[in-house]
This record gives sequence, C-alpha cells and structure tokens, in this order.
Amino acid sequence: MNVLGIGAHFDDIELGCSGTLMEHIQQGDKVVMVVICNSGYKGVDGSTVRDNDTAYKEGEEAARIIGAELICLDYDTFCVPFEESLTCEINRYIEKLNIDVI
Repeated sequence: MNVLGIGAHFDDIELGCSGTLMEHIQQGDKVVMVVICNSGYKGVDGSTVRDNDTAYKEGEEAARIIGAELICLDYDTFCVPFEESLTCEINRYIEKLNIDVI
C-alpha cells in the first residue's frame, strides 16, 4: 500500500501522525511525506528564527527515522496560496505515486 502524509510545515506530519506512518512502514507499506512550506521564518524584527536549510535538514532526519520519502513543495512559509493550483499539485503527487491512503 502507498501512504501519503501531508503537512503545511516540517514537523506537522511528525507530530500529527508519525506513529501511524511507522506502523505502515512496519507492515511493508511505502510512506511518502509531502510538506507544503519550506518552513523558514523571521521574527517581527526581521531576524531569522528558523532558516529554510535547517528546517529541511530536520525534516529529512525525521523522514529517515520514520522510514518515509520526503517531498517539499517549497512554498514560502506565510505565502501558501489558498487556490486550486495547490490542490492540483498535491493531486499530481497522489496520482504519480499511486497513493492508496492519505
């Protein structure tokens, strides 16, 4: 079975459903995690709180621990479009990866 976890930011999937994803891995299923944002952001003073590279590396490590493939759509953290184009992009991955469960 092919399983897809979708999260807005790095660590959303891990915090929300990592146990379930790891159970799927143990059952021999393929698990893919799609993260929408690059997850870097700045404070109100403009200083970097979390940079994109650090967030991505943390996401890679979490995916490795879970046993999942990681895909990042790389939208800016506070600039995710609430429109059909994002839905279509996610649907393309669902079709391309032959996802059975989300």
